[in-house]
Amino acid sequence: MTKNVRLDQFSEEERLLLIEALCALRFVRGQEWNKACDLAEIKGEKQPSLNQFQITKIQKLAVKLGGKAAHWTELCYPIKKIDNE
Repeated sequence: MTKNVRLDQFSEEERLLLIEALCALRFVRGQEWNKACDLAEIKGEKQPSLNQFQITKIQKLAVKLGGKAAHWTELCYPIKKIDNE
């Protein structure tokens, strides 16, 4: 089932959770890309494209939701933090 949801329909907490999930995914994909680069170097092959791992797309989506773009090895943070009460 496909449901179209506008960004303004998400609560602040849901938006922040999505940003955190995208940042975690970007971190994992970055690690995978790094391993693939190391393997390519060992084999004497060309380094794989970031597009193959969709890192740039993930990063742009997190920014659209209000996240801060950072290098994939760093954690990225939402603009506002959720209060843990």
